[in-house]
Amino acid sequence: MTNPAITAADLEQNGIIFAVAETCVQALQEAAATATAERFIHLASHQVADAGELTAERVAQHLQETLKALKATTLELYLANCAGHA
Repeated sequence: MTNPAITAADLEQNGIIFAVAETCVQALQEAAATATAERFIHLASHQVADAGELTAERVAQHLQETLKALKATTLELYLANCAGHA
């Protein structure tokens, strides 16, 4: 159940939520600093193999899903930044 009375500002003041969000930012920065196509393929192949049968099609699908999630996150962060400067 959601509470419409809780705002983003309220959540930003929550120490636990803020700490986890900061950790997310740090992880994104570290990933961006070291990301290469080869590393994405290596990571995806390990994740696919751990989940079942390793095939090129499954790795490609996993990478597509990863890209979709990264794009959605990037867009949301960009839009939030634009709204903050409006």
